Amino acid sequence: MTKTRTEKKQATREKILKAAYALFDEKGYDETSYTEIAERAGVGYGTIYTHFSSKENLLLEHYLELIYLQAEQVQVLSSETANPLQAGLDMIDMVWNQNLTSPIRRLTVFFSYRWVSSKEDYDRVLDAINAVLKPIGTMFEQAKTHGLLEKTITVPLVLDLISAAHLHALQEARFGEDERKAAKKKFDGQVDYLLQIDRANFIG
Repeated sequence: MTKTRTEKKQATREKILKAAYALFDEKGYDETSYTEIAERAGVGYGTIYTHFSSKENLLLEHYLELIYLQAEQVQVLSSETANPLQAGLDMIDMVWNQNLTSPIRRLTVFFSYRWVSSKEDYDRVLDAINAVLKPIGTMFEQAKTHGLLEKTITVPLVLDLISAAHLHALQEARFGEDERKAAKKKFDGQVDYLLQIDRANFIG
């Protein structure tokens, strides 16, 4: 079957992304050039610019893919436990662990790019993050129904605060292994405070 123009464009885009991610892993983000990405992808130098305006934009696509994968995985977790509070906490841990699989330099670049991204890119990231937060919120609402969380907790507000705390903790975690451990401990404490639970004595 002959590919349509749209299909060919999408295939080229995917080749560029695959080549870029492989080079970022092999050489590092800073050391990878557009020329090398074009050569690895088997496309012309100018072709990359028709799909991605900058290396930062390539990086953004990588994180969007990661976030949407997380959205799929939290949906799976939501159907695999009888304890909605534990499920919600497990989802948050899974997102944290996956975000830390990226090299520290990539995290640094991504956080810097957040402040100069276009409104379109910002909205795309926001939609992706909300796709992750929605099933977590559903678990916490069910936990309230089952008496596992205080009835006075406003779940949407708590999720917003947890999301902000998560971002701040990741910013601290990008500096090294010790910082990652300290940031996770601090973040867990913030989650427990917002949910009004004592995780040390919590039985899942």
